[in-house]
Amino acid sequence: MIKDRSITSVKISEEFEKVMKEREQFNHELTSGRLKIQESISDEEWEQIINLIQDVKPKKQKRQEKSEIKSKLQLEKSMVSFRKEILAAFDDQSAQVTAEESLDRFEDGLTQLRYEDQDQKNRMIEVMYDGRASRETIDEVVRSFTTSQLKAQESMLDLRSNLIELSHEDNWPKLAKALAKFV
Repeated sequence: MIKDRSITSVKISEEFEKVMKEREQFNHELTSGRLKIQESISDEEWEQIINLIQDVKPKKQKRQEKSEIKSKLQLEKSMVSFRKEILAAFDDQSAQVTAEESLDRFEDGLTQLRYEDQDQKNRMIEVMYDGRASRETIDEVVRSFTTSQLKAQESMLDLRSNLIELSHEDNWPKLAKALAKFV
């Protein structure tokens, strides 16, 4: 869908919204199940469950830290490759400069979202360990992740729109290929 130059950002957003509605329903059901469990066990039982999770946590945490480092390096590597592919699609120096400015804004937005994402992960862990967490609290944390996903999607659509404006039919296939590979 992102490759088709004729499909508007509005249409892509509508499709993304459908997916997000399905995810919202799934999260609602997941939260309902968690709250039923939470209500049916004692505080001591909840603590035992959390302690079991935390006993496993150091091993998982090391793996997760390694995974996050790899992921960050891969994103940086992907961004460098993505940037090269986008800029190589333009012969016109002026268009390259404008595309690079759009890429800078896109990358800055992704960087900001990565920092927010880490804060959200920490908050999610805190809420998930809380045996007295309310639906509202859980929903708030889930909404923050959804908001981040929407921001990332908006950033990508802004970049795509800017590239459509700068491009022509001849160089769009190269740009579309780079966009699809990055997404």
